[in-house]
Amino acid sequence: MVRSVSGLISRAGFVLAFLLLGFSSPSSAADPRGAVSPEQARIQAIHRGEAGRHGDLIRVTIQGGLVRFRSHRGYYPLTFNIADGEARNVVFRSAQKRSRSRLVRVSYRKNVFVLEEGTRGATGYRYSPRWSFGRRYQPVNLSRYTASQGRGLQVSIKIVPMRRISVPTPRYRDRIARFGDLIRVNVSDGVMRFRRRSNRRAYYPLTFTIAQGETKIVLFKSAQRRSYSRTVKVAYRNGSFIFEDGARGARYFNFVPGWRVGKSYGPLDFASSTNSEARGIKFAITLVRPRDSLRRRSDRSYRDSERHQYDDDGQYRSSGDHRHSVFVVIKGGTMVIDRRRQYYQPVRTMLFSGDRKLIKIVSTRNEYEYIYVPISYRDERVRFDGDFFMRDFPHQYRRNRTEIYRGINLGLRSRSQGSGLTIKITKR
Repeated sequence: MVRSVSGLISRAGFVLAFLLLGFSSPSSAADPRGAVSPEQARIQAIHRGEAGRHGDLIRVTIQGGLVRFRSHRGYYPLTFNIADGEARNVVFRSAQKRSRSRLVRVSYRKNVFVLEEGTRGATGYRYSPRWSFGRRYQPVNLSRYTASQGRGLQVSIKIVPMRRISVPTPRYRDRIARFGDLIRVNVSDGVMRFRRRSNRRAYYPLTFTIAQGETKIVLFKSAQRRSYSRTVKVAYRNGSFIFEDGARGARYFNFVPGWRVGKSYGPLDFASSTNSEARGIKFAITLVRPRDSLRRRSDRSYRDSERHQYDDDGQYRSSGDHRHSVFVVIKGGTMVIDRRRQYYQPVRTMLFSGDRKLIKIVSTRNEYEYIYVPISYRDERVRFDGDFFMRDFPHQYRRNRTEIYRGINLGLRSRSQGSGLTIKITKR
């Protein structure tokens, strides 16, 4: 009996000590479910404007059409923000009966906004530089396998501008680059002032690249006196290139689809309140196609593996089989460059099976006049500016075979409108 009583006392003391220990250190008993994952913390920081880059936060508006609430009915327009890497639920509410609602899953990952994620009839919208100023898509009908079974839904997407402060310069090694994150700017012609109370002078043409969210200083040098120079502040923010950033007479160049192949502006004049006080200068802005910078081209494993490219909207894709390649030479004839038919410098390029890219064709008259023309190699065919030039090669043909096409005339709908071209194709 004495042993049982002593056992009960010892057990009671152990339980009392455990309770006292728990009350004395409540932090040790914290609920692990309250912890926020690093990815969720990054999404919250993007919503607050403390992290991310241009395009990481978008505003989506869905309106028009019908949504199924037991039967297809009208609904209240829906607007919400969603960050890169986020998946969430949105609620459609009936315009006739407010008590009826429909829950829909949406996500924004890898530069693609997905409506009705996880369903058989999900619809995706790839990132486009047009989102910087808003893009409205054509009405879409969703499949009967989706939750909303929407009819005639009109989706509009616009990038939420990032705050000017606390947004770092984007680094393309940490995330998938978007088509439109990097542009090439060429400034030529005209004159600018290099010294106060002196005449404006000509300058050497300048070409530079600038990334989305970046602000930099570019240096112009006088063509008459090399000791004379002038610095100008430029920026690329929220889809707009800014020349003379911060000045009263700054000039904004908003994104247009023509940037894909190069668009010229000018001649333009700048007010006396700017740093350069330029007169008659011209700008040429071209989007730089992103490449996979995570691997070096000198790495053998990279050369042997699949090449990674992006399509016209910047969406990542795998180009497939690369066992064969062709070497293409384009020379002779004329092309329409800068709205004038003129001679061009010969072009040489290597294409692997599945590749598609833009090649730069430069005028022989002026090296700052050029156009970009698409060329691809798929299904044993080389396609240049919309026309096929290579027939299928049977498997018994040896490699290093060359075919030459002379006197090629492209149509008026082609980008270059080439005439009398000579195209030489060698299979490797």
